[in-house]
Amino acid sequence: MFIREGEKILLGYKKRGFGQGRWNGFGGKVEPGETPEQAAIRETKEEAGVDLSVGAVEKVGELEFTFEGEDILMHVMVYASGSYQGTPAESEVARHRTPGMLRLCDLLHTCKIKA
Repeated sequence: MFIREGEKILLGYKKRGFGQGRWNGFGGKVEPGETPEQAAIRETKEEAGVDLSVGAVEKVGELEFTFEGEDILMHVMVYASGSYQGTPAESEVARHRTPGMLRLCDLLHTCKIKA
């Protein structure tokens, strides 16, 4: 899940597991009885502490890949939202930059003016 508001994006810095030591969107495995969209909303709540509305989430892509030296094909659905409710909070999985959201240009090191 990627949450964008204008030129800013909410990301989590993964403390453990897949993506450890990197800024990531939020997500994880689909639980039995869940749709991929429901899983993205649940995982975002668990990892970032924010709520998303089902109608405010959009599927924006699908990826398939393998890791070098491994035979397992990963299938990932990518979701995005332009809004959330609540205040981002650190979880056992991810911490967040404070205050607020990162500017996309900060991630790409292309900002002309520092925040």
